[in-house]
Amino acid sequence: MIFSLLNYLTKNSENPVSAFVHPSDEYSLQKQLNLWKTPTGVGGLELIVENALDQRWTPYLEEYVTRWSDGYDSIVPLSLQIDRIEIDPTCKPSLGKLKVCNGNYGDTGWRGINIALIDDTDQFIRHSVIQFNDYYTNEVDLTPWKAIKYGDFWGQLNDESQLKYTMCHELGHGFGLPHTDENMWNRNTGECMDFTRFPRRNLSPGRRNFDRLYQLYGSVPLKRQTNLRHRVPYHRSLSQEAMAEYEKTIQNVSEDPSRMECRVDLANGNHVMIHKLPTLVGMAPLKRRR
Repeated sequence: MIFSLLNYLTKNSENPVSAFVHPSDEYSLQKQLNLWKTPTGVGGLELIVENALDQRWTPYLEEYVTRWSDGYDSIVPLSLQIDRIEIDPTCKPSLGKLKVCNGNYGDTGWRGINIALIDDTDQFIRHSVIQFNDYYTNEVDLTPWKAIKYGDFWGQLNDESQLKYTMCHELGHGFGLPHTDENMWNRNTGECMDFTRFPRRNLSPGRRNFDRLYQLYGSVPLKRQTNLRHRVPYHRSLSQEAMAEYEKTIQNVSEDPSRMECRVDLANGNHVMIHKLPTLVGMAPLKRRR
């Protein structure tokens, strides 16, 4: 029954993914790169990653922070440090840091989300958060109907490869990377910024993404690769009014399944960039909106 439905939805389309994913209607996030301000401005990105996850997710964060930190060959664009903090499902952001959290956020249509606050003055990220939605990875009873609703035709919504893929993917967004490919029906590239039907085939950060990070940040000098005394770049603190506007915006967008990837301009000299990793089927089409 599931495969009959899938064939029905895709048989009249040259690209089967078009049955579920709509092309960009306003602008391309592939061109919308969000950069962190580094303390030196050159020589790679030093970044503190705050671990506010529970014990189920923490091993995947540790694994993929290491894999992203390792780079490839002599190209090492990232110098990352994990700071363990209190578990925080609300994921209140920390200025100048990437915070990673999880919780049951309900039937939102996304299993992972990255939210970055960008300063309109210099266009650098002021803070960024990643959230993983346990509603899909932990608490969904995948009956045949729910398998159709959430697009889990291959029974992978809850398996370890999906958790690893989601972690790797959202960390990539957290560093400023866009998707490398948004067609889940073509050949897998092996790297986690590529949309896929089979997460176990795309579990590597990938050389292509390291090349892009190198273009953005340069390579961390060998001496600093072994020095974990990271510095947080200076950012102007946010007023209470600015934080209130940010929090209201995030709540509205995260609960709106029609806004999967978007930019939201705030009234306080900042804007928010949001990337959601969708459950693909049984939700509003993937649109990019401003």
